[in-house]
Amino acid sequence: MSDPDVAILTAPPRILAVRRTTLTLATIQNALGVLTDVYEALEEHGLPHLGINVFVYHNAAGQNLLATESGCPMEVGVAVPAAFESRADVACSATPGGRVARAAHVGPYGLLHQTHKAVRNWCWQNGQKVAGPNWEVYGHGNEDPAALLTDVVYLLK
Repeated sequence: MSDPDVAILTAPPRILAVRRTTLTLATIQNALGVLTDVYEALEEHGLPHLGINVFVYHNAAGQNLLATESGCPMEVGVAVPAAFESRADVACSATPGGRVARAAHVGPYGLLHQTHKAVRNWCWQNGQKVAGPNWEVYGHGNEDPAALLTDVVYLLK
């Protein structure tokens, strides 16, 4: 895989319906079950969604908490068209707004770590400091894993 192109842009907050959890590299596959729970809660409450899945990693600046034993606090969810009142089973949240470094990952989800590493390296080499939170925005599914599209986004200081 060649290094992805990294773009610096200003991103508005994206409103999300989420479940909050803490995951590690060993448990990250559980995120799909959490995402299913979010969709079920939205359906139960009659809340619309946009079908765009977003995983927000609440990392500390310059750290990969997912790789630690205690794990990374995360929000697993889906973009929604408008804010709503949080409920016990689904919370209203948003991605951070501001300057970000973004790269498109094309290919299997199991290789997303390569794009994350490439974005972090690009930031370091270009004097950009990551602020901590980062997130993934998943394109619509594709039966061909080589054609899956995921945006990898890092908030910058």
